[in-house]
Amino acid sequence: MGSSITKEDALSIVFNAAKKYHENLINRNLLFICTDKHRHITTLEVSFPASSFYHLTGFVVDENAISQTDFFHRCLNKRLRLDDFEFNPDGTTPLKMQVLPFLFDKHLNAKMIGDYNNRRPKLYTEKLAGNIKGALGFVRNGGVGRYVPNTVLKGDMRDDVNGTLRIIATFRKSLDESAYRELVYLAKEVVLSDYQLPEYVIIE
Repeated sequence: MGSSITKEDALSIVFNAAKKYHENLINRNLLFICTDKHRHITTLEVSFPASSFYHLTGFVVDENAISQTDFFHRCLNKRLRLDDFEFNPDGTTPLKMQVLPFLFDKHLNAKMIGDYNNRRPKLYTEKLAGNIKGALGFVRNGGVGRYVPNTVLKGDMRDDVNGTLRIIATFRKSLDESAYRELVYLAKEVVLSDYQLPEYVIIE
């Protein structure tokens, strides 16, 4: 699937992506547990508002007619129409369509995290989480608090970051829970008891 992708193709992909985004991520936080080559632990906590989904699709709508949150619900309920949107004229929409199908699993299929290196002059984001096929970009919500997704990139994310941290584990929780208990990803040959985890992570 490349630049010849049709609006019908894209709409089908986005409808399926909205379903997975809703089932796996909406009203939840993810906590990435990461290590550097010295085994030092760092964490990244991310949230997934309904309004963020719009930025991940590469679709362009009239935001005076369709708000970002309404856009997500129209996709979730398969009510977005072909004449409601256009592809981004910068050509990125077909590229996003190639990675959207595998990004919204419980752990985002993310194996590594890094700080965005500003290699792409028209793109603003702060953190990337993903793998050698694609990544989600994250920014701080309102400049403070948790990170929220704001873009999707196709390709090896190592080209777009200043170094990478390995994700050794990913936990998920509902917004109203105080601690992380649900382990949704564990890297191969990692024993979590060997690491000093944050106090709000509970291994059961």
